[in-house]
Amino acid sequence: MLHRATRLACAKPSAIKFRYFDLAKMKIFGRGGVVRFFMLANSIPFEDAYVPYDKSWPEKKTALIAEGHPSGALPVINIDDFAMSECNAMMRYLARVYGVQGTAKEEAVSDMILDKTTAFMNGLFSTFASGKEEWVKEGRYKHYDVLNSFIEANGGDNWIKAQAANPCPGALSLYCVVKDDATLYGAIDKEYPFLKKLVATVELNTKITQWTRDNYGA
Repeated sequence: MLHRATRLACAKPSAIKFRYFDLAKMKIFGRGGVVRFFMLANSIPFEDAYVPYDKSWPEKKTALIAEGHPSGALPVINIDDFAMSECNAMMRYLARVYGVQGTAKEEAVSDMILDKTTAFMNGLFSTFASGKEEWVKEGRYKHYDVLNSFIEANGGDNWIKAQAANPCPGALSLYCVVKDDATLYGAIDKEYPFLKKLVATVELNTKITQWTRDNYGA
């Protein structure tokens, strides 16, 4: 029996298929956009399989559950004969397989940001579905305040600069939710310097900006 601390070498998969909603009409990235950008930024080859975000979704969700995904949620990633759901789990798995993990501390900071941006996304997309206007006036600012302060307390500008070449999952999640919030609800009327710098830094990654231009025309 292997000791729990033993690491096994992981063979790179021969094929990765990434299934997520086609959100081009709304020009938002969604939860799955984080995983897509993680693969792009780290030169992980994959095939996009877009699922229409329309009235056909309930039927497709039922099929997804029958396929072995109890939550019936996207994104789903098929890695050879292995299928995964849950965005954060996907990125952690791919980071191990492709050897793009940071130090223990770097991974811890990324994971903490992932948890915080998950709460942000939950608020953002539940509001989008229900149309609650209080999000625009108050709700989103609570998340901006926390995340801007968190970056400042965990390296500030130095942490942001480290995201230029290969942004970590936490940075990408934060980038996507800030951009989606602005797209859906407009620009905020308060300055968050560390969040602004992070967005600009992630957009230095030509693979991410090229995908956005090709698919969203922006």
